[in-house]
Amino acid sequence: MRKITALSLAALGFYPCCSAQQFGIGMSLKQYESTLYLPVKTKGGLLIEGALTYSHSSQSSSQTDSLGNAYNNTYSSSSLIPGVGIFWLMPMTENTHAYLGPRLWYISQKQSNSGYYGGPSGVSTENKTHGYAAAPILGFEYFPLKNISIGGEVGYSFTKQSGSSTSIPVGSSTSDYTSNGTTSSVMVRYYF
Repeated sequence: MRKITALSLAALGFYPCCSAQQFGIGMSLKQYESTLYLPVKTKGGLLIEGALTYSHSSQSSSQTDSLGNAYNNTYSSSSLIPGVGIFWLMPMTENTHAYLGPRLWYISQKQSNSGYYGGPSGVSTENKTHGYAAAPILGFEYFPLKNISIGGEVGYSFTKQSGSSTSIPVGSSTSDYTSNGTTSSVMVRYYF
């Protein structure tokens, strides 16, 4: 989180030499998550855009077997992913422009699961993961109206995460995870 904050502050370091021309708010929607965007266009031809993705889910279930033993299970999952992108704007037509640059994210995820079978003792697991992702992005915006844009972007992301897992009664473990692959997004932005 500290690295993303430092990167955000570094991006804002461009601000005095490229004062803000236009502020906005945007949203991308995907099947299981949505991202809130806070774009700032500068007079120097940059798009500096903060992003925030948050999700939370939980589930509880109870069952009784044929002998009358009860089984209870509780599951929860949460994810917080703040990010920032710094892009160079490239005008294409009066109503369309492309942008190119890096997008960086900090990833924080937590999952917990607990189950009890026929008594107060049971099994529980908690997984925590933190990491970073970066992607070179190529995007475009089309303005059907003066302040509203419809756009999309594609990129290739690189992700590195570290995690810990605690299980009762088993114990604890740690793991490292890396991945890469394509990323894409369709979004709507409104500029003030």
